[in-house]
Amino acid sequence: MSWWTGLGDSVPLRLDIVMSSSYLYGIPTGSGNPPQHLQESSKKALQKQYRDRESELFQQLQDSIRGFTDQNPTTRHEILREAVNLLATLHNETTQMMQQLPVNPLIRGNGTNYSGN
Repeated sequence: MSWWTGLGDSVPLRLDIVMSSSYLYGIPTGSGNPPQHLQESSKKALQKQYRDRESELFQQLQDSIRGFTDQNPTTRHEILREAVNLLATLHNETTQMMQQLPVNPLIRGNGTNYSGN
């Protein structure tokens, strides 16, 4: 695999040099990894982004549960439990409705299909 890539008609760009830590941070590290304090800072920022996104999604799930049921779960455990219950209920209702459909949905009660045959 080549580390060279072209940018349209421009001069090829050498990715291993451009993405090296010494290029990105202006600090020669020898190992090619960013300095420890930058790794930790980056890791903390990524973890915070993950937690923030997780909180946002739990809030959306909680709002959805409130919208579909009369339940008002407050803890993450309650939110997940109610989401599981809601999914099971919706699955059961869908299964019951599917069982009420005719075996061949194209067949009407008089034996003709929708195309008129």
